[in-house]
Amino acid sequence: LVDLLPNLLYMSLARTSLRDESVPPLMQVVKDHPSMTALSLAHNSQLGFDAAQCILDAIRSNTAVIELDVAGTGISDNVQDLIAETLENNKEETEMKILTLDQRNAATRGIDADMKSETGSAFSWGSGGSFFSADGSVTGTSGELG
Repeated sequence: LVDLLPNLLYMSLARTSLRDESVPPLMQVVKDHPSMTALSLAHNSQLGFDAAQCILDAIRSNTAVIELDVAGTGISDNVQDLIAETLENNKEETEMKILTLDQRNAATRGIDADMKSETGSAFSWGSGGSFFSADGSVTGTSGELG
């Protein structure tokens, strides 16, 4: 599924009569899919504790997942609270990654502009290049982005 739909952001399996035993292979897709951010398993009343364990494992593994609908399932309120907490942690982690990349990109753009004005041409980073903050200090390397 990852190869067939590499840009899949959302998957809805609501009202599909899922059972606990059908969840592990689905959660493997969630774990492995780099772009998936949301999933609906709503109104699958047969899903219970065993499914919840797989779901929690998957959303802890793939922190890009920030939305998950399990309304109308047999998953207990306590476990749904734990799922909600995990999703909130994922959202905070995703926001931090975006903020860090935005800061790095802003610093790089500032240096690019400085280099262009001083040399008449834009500076481009090669592989293994460093990223600098506005004060010129090294904040990381391109190897840290992957």
